[in-house]
Amino acid sequence: MALVQLKKINFNETSLILLSKLIPQNILFILQYAKQAKLAVFQHKLIQSDWQPKKDLRIELKGLNLDNVWHNIIQQIGKFNIEQGNSLEQQIIIADKRQKLILNIARLEKQARKELQPKKAFELVQKINQLKQELKDS
Repeated sequence: MALVQLKKINFNETSLILLSKLIPQNILFILQYAKQAKLAVFQHKLIQSDWQPKKDLRIELKGLNLDNVWHNIIQQIGKFNIEQGNSLEQQIIIADKRQKLILNIARLEKQARKELQPKKAFELVQKINQLKQELKDS
């Protein structure tokens, strides 16, 4: 566990990623700014909780061995629901893919609203519908 005092609420995430990669151990970061705090871990990518008051910050340790405890910590921070048949790593990849699809759909919808050419706008709407179907299927 590592307590990190932040001077500003918007911090550079690459510093935490670099620390996690350089130290070959599982590290739970407690990021603190003023009276707010959040938790962060690195598991294939940086996973963070939401900002909340320091007094409300809680993490439950549960599991029969340290690997299970670590996986449960990651699940609590990332709010992952492990679907049947998936490992934690697979679930992280699926959640990341879904997030990218949602952001891509939002970007294309904004672009389609601004598009003046009907043919190009229609192509964008088709692409949006394709991505929405892909999101629904995943």
